[in-house]
Amino acid sequence: MKETIGWIGVGSMGHRMSRHLANAGYPLVVADAVSTERAPPGATIAKSNAEVAKGAETIILSLPDGSVSEAVAREIAATPSRRAKTVIDTSTIGIKAAETVASILGAAGIDFIDAPVSGGTAGADKATISIMMACSSQAYERFKPLMSLMGRPFHV
Repeated sequence: MKETIGWIGVGSMGHRMSRHLANAGYPLVVADAVSTERAPPGATIAKSNAEVAKGAETIILSLPDGSVSEAVAREIAATPSRRAKTVIDTSTIGIKAAETVASILGAAGIDFIDAPVSGGTAGADKATISIMMACSSQAYERFKPLMSLMGRPFHV
């Protein structure tokens, strides 16, 4: 069985990208501050980001901006008994916010991959978005197959 993936943010881009993982057979535990009605069919709906952090070792974020990514990182880091070990942020949040998120998560022993995407909703629908993964070579090789289900990952 494939590992359960946590997904936070199923808005315009997130629901499209997460659908590809669900279609590939990955169990998903999903949260969204606004609505989870666009979560992939079969996904487990979490009541909070903390519940996602308790339910998955790998969490993917698709959020509107850096301040939201920072707030979610704080929630994940503060979650007692969490399983989360790696957070991959596909949001476009900028360097300063990415450094802040990396610091918050790193202090809690959680690896962070900054992985903004380009290609819009049409690319997200077709799994042709470009995914720029800023991480170690080891992390890139580990997560490249997962990210390839949603688009074209590049190591930067």
